[in-house]
Amino acid sequence: MSPVDVSISLGCCMEVGNKMVKEIYFVPIILNMLFGFTPKSELISDGHNSTTANTSQTCVPAQYAAVVSKLQESSFYEPVYLAEFEPNEAQEKRRWRIGIEKQFSFRVSMFTVRFGNFIGTGAWVWKLPDIPNTEAEISIIADIKDKLPKFSTRAIRRDFFEQYGTILKPCELQTISEGVDNRFLKFLSTCDDEELVVDLRKHNGRLADPKFDPFWAELEKYLEEHTVVDDRRATSTSYMPLAISVDDLRSKILERLPVNTPAPSASWIRLNFMPSNQFSVSALNYTGRFNVKYAVQQRLLRAQHEDAPFALHQLYMMKDMAVKYREYSHFQCLDDKAIIPPVSTGVRAHHRGLTNNSSGLQCLDHDYHLAGIVASVAFSVAIPDHPRDSFYKGTVHVTVKDKVFQESSPLRQAAENRNIMLEHYTVDGINLEQPILFRYTDGGPDHRTTYKSVKMACLLEFISLDFDMLVCVRTAPNQTYNNPAERIMSLLNLGLQNVALSRSSMPEGFEFQAKRNPKLCRKNKPFKEAYQISMADTCTIVSERFKRLKLKEESLKVHTPASDAELDQLCSMAKLIDSSFDPKNIGNFETSEKVKKFFESHSMARQYSFQMKKCKGNSPYCILNPPRLPGDVFEGLHFLPDPVSDGDNHYKPFAAVYGTKTDDKQRPSLSLKPEMTDRDKKLKHMFVGDGPGQ
Repeated sequence: MSPVDVSISLGCCMEVGNKMVKEIYFVPIILNMLFGFTPKSELISDGHNSTTANTSQTCVPAQYAAVVSKLQESSFYEPVYLAEFEPNEAQEKRRWRIGIEKQFSFRVSMFTVRFGNFIGTGAWVWKLPDIPNTEAEISIIADIKDKLPKFSTRAIRRDFFEQYGTILKPCELQTISEGVDNRFLKFLSTCDDEELVVDLRKHNGRLADPKFDPFWAELEKYLEEHTVVDDRRATSTSYMPLAISVDDLRSKILERLPVNTPAPSASWIRLNFMPSNQFSVSALNYTGRFNVKYAVQQRLLRAQHEDAPFALHQLYMMKDMAVKYREYSHFQCLDDKAIIPPVSTGVRAHHRGLTNNSSGLQCLDHDYHLAGIVASVAFSVAIPDHPRDSFYKGTVHVTVKDKVFQESSPLRQAAENRNIMLEHYTVDGINLEQPILFRYTDGGPDHRTTYKSVKMACLLEFISLDFDMLVCVRTAPNQTYNNPAERIMSLLNLGLQNVALSRSSMPEGFEFQAKRNPKLCRKNKPFKEAYQISMADTCTIVSERFKRLKLKEESLKVHTPASDAELDQLCSMAKLIDSSFDPKNIGNFETSEKVKKFFESHSMARQYSFQMKKCKGNSPYCILNPPRLPGDVFEGLHFLPDPVSDGDNHYKPFAAVYGTKTDDKQRPSLSLKPEMTDRDKKLKHMFVGDGPGQ
């Protein structure tokens, strides 16, 4: 296609108002977009110029006589189409066009349209008076434009946006595109052929491969048996309540077929469903072979906190440090999923139309809150080569436990993490492969680094796994979405999608205790045994569903909770610091002077971080358990620095502050917190109630 020419010269008139110029300017753009050509109007003979008027010529050449005679007989502003007079051969036509500009002894204006491609160029000429009328010429151009054939190609559209995409405003581009769409819709609405309106997505993909026919037939049968229509929507699209993922659905279908039956890939199966959004670009890739939609409910709720940038930069620096010591480090993200509530027996099973299971529904209503399952996630991250690469690759470890007698606590989290590390990250089951652990958590009570119980649990884990350094960092309040382990929760939701759990029944007396006095029943040993038996099958179901899940083609590792004996064994590790330490005071290290001094000399505590590090033989523990890192590496190992402002509303990079002495006094919440005066301290008791009703 020829390049676009947006210059228009109408007659001899150069005094044109701003509005007129704007209208004229956009004429070629619109024509080129909608019809694929470029118009141009110019004065080819003014009747006075001796070089173009040909006044001395007594006769007109034969090839131009007809068109000159036609224009002489025509009235002013009556267009004459030159295609009726010019030769058919391309080269002869080009010479004829060049020569015609010298054959007129009166004022003539020519309007050309470059259609592009093989169609060539169209031209119209008309006779002008001595004093031309600009509005009349604009009217002629508009009439010619309306009568022109309308066509377009993808190349024309692409070239247009390449040339004018940065010149025109988006609203103007949208207006031009809407013109084409409106003409097409008008054509579809007026035609009587229903076959013209078809869903072309059914032709997506390769030609049908007969080897997959058994799989597609069995899939269709499975969907008819298990899918349901959402009763809250006024559509016929079904949803898949019994498949965790497309991979899981593929596995289920293969289990119903003979061994070695060919099966399409998971991505090809997904594209044979209905798209989640009919109007997205990706919907063009779907075939809609099965009127089923695979969708997962999502919810996002975020609150802001003034320390969010501060804590986030702390995470960035921890990633920098983890990459720096990548050869000697583990990177771990911890989080607990929301409690999964099993229901009691004897629930009200309604809406039986939602399933065709012959046994009917076993449970729907969660009618009390005592029972529950806690899924603790330990995401062992594969540390990348660069700190800004993805930290969402690694192995997911999930511990499924009962919330009543195996409640999540800092001590239990430390014991369970110790079991995971010894099982998967040691060669001999005793010594870890890497002696540095970086840990990132949220601000929950099990991981809040300002709590004494959390610090004590970190010390026990530090000793039991013989770490050279332990770095624990947490998110700012309401910023848990920054924790990579939080994304694992959406994966676990797939395993729990459309699942209702029911524990087995306990003896009648225990059921009565569970409903009437749930606090006292925890101290009842017979009740504990009966309850654990009642919850065993439910926990097994959840564990088996989690084992079917995968993160980047790696299956999740599901673990059993730590036993009471393992908790006692972990508590005994404190005796390596103080042989007289009482395990009953495990939640408060200040009860032991030796443990307290060990914290002062081997740890650094901040609002959003807590770190522990061995020393070079200055304490009995470090003498008996020297650093396992190479000497030069340990000498260059320092605590993770605090974010330091650069004075420009940003924080200094890790390399600029690592190895320097820092503090968290630049924390935004600290600067915004008002200082308590002596008068406030004196009258503080006035704001403390003495009892109920105060």
